[in-house]
Amino acid sequence: FNHECSVVRRACLDKIPERKQQVQYGPQSLRSSTSTKPWKEKMDAFIRRFSSPHKKHCFEQIFQNEFRHCGNFVSVYHVYCKSAILYELNSALAHVLLGWKESSPLPRLHFQPFVKASNVDHLKDLLRTCRTDHHPDFKGGAICANTSLVCNEANPQNFEKGYCAGNIVGLIDKILGLAQIVPLKKEIEKLASNHHFPLDTFGKPTVKSRSKPIGNLLQIFIRRDIVDEWMYCSKAYGVIDGARPSIRLSCSMNNDIKGQCRVLCHPKIFLNKELVKIFSFGGHDQRHHQREKLQKSLRKLLRDYYSRHKHAQKEALRVYIGPLNNELQHI
Repeated sequence: FNHECSVVRRACLDKIPERKQQVQYGPQSLRSSTSTKPWKEKMDAFIRRFSSPHKKHCFEQIFQNEFRHCGNFVSVYHVYCKSAILYELNSALAHVLLGWKESSPLPRLHFQPFVKASNVDHLKDLLRTCRTDHHPDFKGGAICANTSLVCNEANPQNFEKGYCAGNIVGLIDKILGLAQIVPLKKEIEKLASNHHFPLDTFGKPTVKSRSKPIGNLLQIFIRRDIVDEWMYCSKAYGVIDGARPSIRLSCSMNNDIKGQCRVLCHPKIFLNKELVKIFSFGGHDQRHHQREKLQKSLRKLLRDYYSRHKHAQKEALRVYIGPLNNELQHI
């Protein structure tokens, strides 16, 4: 790793633009120290391993995204399942309350967790106190992710199986209460059910089956010049990986990139499309293709409710968005 770091630093000293170098290296997940094949050949070989037409389509789009953005962004992969409707609700709330123009799932929006962890150094301090990334205070603002789609650790290539650590029952009630939209619970549950989203947070456990996979994948791009401020290299349970002190450097190599990371999902960067880009992939093909329809329905539901209950909208901005409202006005 130290040798590779010196290569990156030497490239900077030689005034080789980092963006140009990263584009030459190609998609982050397909880099290899042993293969000199063009990245499209490596992509085709990887995709041929899978029989599902839906997964093949998803992976092709994922690699195309990596190639398109690898110059300026680091890409990471977050597998999730039972929390999917919460991410969608956050996205809809960001749109209606803050005027967010994007429509991707949004892992976090409530301001409170970012009082304790406003940057990655604070997140590391929080880990030392919590001792595990499963602690509610840590999970309140951060998610687990992987720096490559193709590596075996945490296995994001099998994202349709999903991943969920800890109890999720009742989290929907917390968001509904803070956003002042408790009366909409039944309608949101119905929308989730109609669009093939797990209902575990509503207290209705999902039965896993191959025909109806519950997993999803977020492909998250964070701009290289800020990535070390919001993400750190980790091992299991969020343990800091001292062998990889910088995620920017470890994801800049022209060799096999692998390893976990933890991402602080601060709304002030996740709502800024110049800093973060998010793409979502559903393991269930119907859920994948219908999530935009779900998002439109959620936004209409919230917009209609807040238009009839102006006080609720004002309170939601105060207790759910909080001081972030001022920070997000310029986005």
